Amino acid sequence: MPFDKQNKPTNNTHMKTHNITETLRNYPFTIVASREFEKQDPKHAPLPASLDPEVKHWMESKYSKGLYSHQAEALDKFLSGSDVALMTPTASGKSAIFQAAAAHANKTKGGSKTLALFPLKALAQDQARSWIEMGETLGLKIAVIHGGQSKKGNQTRLQKLQECDVILATPDVIHCWFMANLDKKEIKAFRAQLGLLVLDEAHTFDGEFGTNMALFIARLRACGPDFQAICASATMGAPEKFLSTLLGKMPAVINQSGSSAATRQLLTVRYSRTDKDRLIGAIHELAGSVEGQCLVFIDNRAKADHIAQQIESLGENATWLAYRNGYEEEDREEIQNALTQGNLKGIVSTSALEAGISIAGIELVIMLDRPKKMRSFWQRFGRLRGEGCAIIFDADWPQDAAEVEEWIKRPVEENRLYLEDEVVCLQAAFCAKEEQVAVGDAYRMEVFDHLGPRFQRMLHFVVHPDEIFDNSLKDVNRRAQNGEPHREFSLRNIERQYQAFHGDLGCGSFTESQVFREAYPGAIYRYLKRSYRVLEVNRRTGKIKLSQPLKQNAKESTSPDCRTSGSADFRDSASGKKADGIWLAEVVVNLVETVLGYKQKLSGGSTQNISYQDTTYKPLTRTTYPFGLAVTGPDLNKATLVAIKNAYCGMNDFDPSDLDVVKLSGVIGVSLPQSTNAGWAIANKPGTAARLTGGLLVNWFKVLEEALRTANDPLTVGQLSELIRISASLEPWHVQNGLAIIKGSDSSGLVRVFVPKSRVFIVGCNGDRKEAIVEKYVHRPEQGWCYRYNVEGNITAWVNHSHVEEIPGISVTALYNRDTDEFEPTPALAA
Repeated sequence: MPFDKQNKPTNNTHMKTHNITETLRNYPFTIVASREFEKQDPKHAPLPASLDPEVKHWMESKYSKGLYSHQAEALDKFLSGSDVALMTPTASGKSAIFQAAAAHANKTKGGSKTLALFPLKALAQDQARSWIEMGETLGLKIAVIHGGQSKKGNQTRLQKLQECDVILATPDVIHCWFMANLDKKEIKAFRAQLGLLVLDEAHTFDGEFGTNMALFIARLRACGPDFQAICASATMGAPEKFLSTLLGKMPAVINQSGSSAATRQLLTVRYSRTDKDRLIGAIHELAGSVEGQCLVFIDNRAKADHIAQQIESLGENATWLAYRNGYEEEDREEIQNALTQGNLKGIVSTSALEAGISIAGIELVIMLDRPKKMRSFWQRFGRLRGEGCAIIFDADWPQDAAEVEEWIKRPVEENRLYLEDEVVCLQAAFCAKEEQVAVGDAYRMEVFDHLGPRFQRMLHFVVHPDEIFDNSLKDVNRRAQNGEPHREFSLRNIERQYQAFHGDLGCGSFTESQVFREAYPGAIYRYLKRSYRVLEVNRRTGKIKLSQPLKQNAKESTSPDCRTSGSADFRDSASGKKADGIWLAEVVVNLVETVLGYKQKLSGGSTQNISYQDTTYKPLTRTTYPFGLAVTGPDLNKATLVAIKNAYCGMNDFDPSDLDVVKLSGVIGVSLPQSTNAGWAIANKPGTAARLTGGLLVNWFKVLEEALRTANDPLTVGQLSELIRISASLEPWHVQNGLAIIKGSDSSGLVRVFVPKSRVFIVGCNGDRKEAIVEKYVHRPEQGWCYRYNVEGNITAWVNHSHVEEIPGISVTALYNRDTDEFEPTPALAA
């Protein structure tokens, strides 16, 4: 893939902001605010005296005036034995601290090894260059380990572990391959020599991925001698609490930067959506007004390729490309090389270029729409090098400069951990069990103490698999039985992958969700500088067939006609609540997504609707099964459900994007009396392991009150007020023989249960039965109705009521009053 050489900017490039504003005045846009970030002079400090002499000499060659103050502080803390967290801006020299620490440990601690983890494969590949340069100077061997399961690949990775001093990788390959093979002699030896763990871009460890990372790091600590850790991020809010849980101990947090910063400008520009097409011309002209390079951010993969093609079509000499996840590895590396060497005028990127990749010549950063998170804004703004300007184009924001100033002062989002989630913790517990078997008596269970009671409880579960809290854990247990939990349970949501081909030429990869948005049959798909038509999506093989390259037409594009329907499956519903006209239940949502055709925007500006019925293309359909809370009966609008979802997420510190609001077209497995419509479901995002909606039913009334407190729309306020009124009389119910039955044998709310001291069968996941003695019967908010039982007087545990069966002629039942927590007197109890 050839690139035309562009003139590289000089080191003293000065861009006058008035050139940018003059260019913008040629367009029907409004510059709402202009904010200057002042120049910051560097603060230097001497190298620590105790640093290894050879490493010290290498650092002196890099920093002739001395280290930045935060670098010196970080090395001091590391040399004193502390874990370190560098929370300083982009381009502040964090990588040099990683490398100096790794080299010092190797030279002073008997060949200590370093494991450096990066959240993206592309980032690890990019950072490898500077690591290898350091290794060549200081005599360390550096290697990058990639994924894959071939025998040859496994042997190569084992050889790298044995021969190299520093291993660079993503956490995913270490979890999936390294931790699953702890009994291999090479892995055992590497783990015994591991003295330093490096975690770059730690702000990406958030939500489900962050929770899995905290569990993963604890598991890594448990299977060998302890090690130091250095982590870094330019954008993390309130890092102390999060990092102490992530690392298992409190690091020395360094957040005062001593690095220099040039004067930079931020412009916020509002435009009309009817002038959206004119943005392309503006970007082209703005990029031409600076000597250096331009980086455009947009949160849409398909549009990144399309906009890059549109911008380049406006000029003869300027080379533009897109950058995103899903490119072939060799193409991605060539784009990175061309960008870092100054051979491109501009690039249109998704968030893939937010993290870490060093680009020296960026003088103009353009953000199409205001970033959803402050974390993303500061990462994107930090891509500027030297004196430069960033522009935010938004159709709806801001109204005035004061609004911009208030927004800039917002704190960066805190990282979230879901350590109360049973499913995530159980998956990690199955992995820990395999690791404990491989390591033996040296396995250090005490390192898990800081993770909280939920993970400890799940560790107990994998030892006693007959104890089941609710039906949502059945699937986890079933998947763990294949003997490969590390491969079965990934660290992050990894959907099925698809690969696009033009003949035998690979043209990028997709997740299944991306196929439904970008690579459905008939779609115009852009890859690098070419456009293709998607001819076929083979769901069985995961291959996408592309047409011959189309005639270049930057103005044509397609969008899918995608229909989504959901049904609530009540057949495994363990708990629910009802009141007059409303039924709430924890259910599995059968979510069906179908692409029925597409819309094609033609070069003249008109739009053509294409139905698959009129073509040879076949509809694209998939069904997913997220867990969620069904709200059936009342006629509610979507905004009301979104308000409830957002309130629930705010109360539990969940990311709202981890949950969906789904319109239900029907219900399965139950006949709901007096139900006027199927209603809605608040469901976990398809493909995720976390079951975040587990506490929504329990706290329903409080969530409604919080949603009402923050609601502004009159219709939403009215519907929430009515829901609160109805919910005041909620009572439990369950499904029995396809009918919704109120719990209790009569209106008093009594439930027939096995009494304390009664002998019963406990039914395990595999159907095995064992005798046990009932100790207590209670309603637990997260698991519904549960028994506490013991086996032979020495194993005490809890189990969901659906896994307790009668021993004919032996088991004794009685009526239990759930309101008073007492049993009705019976002869059986008296005996």
